[in-house]
Amino acid sequence: MTAQMMTRPRPDTAAATDAERRLGQHLLDVVRRQDAAIPAERRAPRTVAEMRARLAERMADDACGLCGYWRCRCGDEIEVTNLTDAEREDLSRKVKEVNRRSEERPRG
Repeated sequence: MTAQMMTRPRPDTAAATDAERRLGQHLLDVVRRQDAAIPAERRAPRTVAEMRARLAERMADDACGLCGYWRCRCGDEIEVTNLTDAEREDLSRKVKEVNRRSEERPRG
């Protein structure tokens, strides 16, 4: 480093602080306008409460993708080791179908 760089005078702190405040306010206004322009159904949840509410809403009116029942039975203790070949193939087909639908679902 040169001596000139080390002895550079500090900018006027009052003007810099005011400029930073105005920039921050401008950016906040821009973000709020852009957020307001997004339709409610396309707006991403930002808080845990919003995420939980959206998840509960989606799960309330849809059957389980894995077991197919409206009241999910996946948590019921199913012993996968005791499945017949037909039941194992059926479960495998359902899992593949759920994965395929999940991958095809639009992101956003």
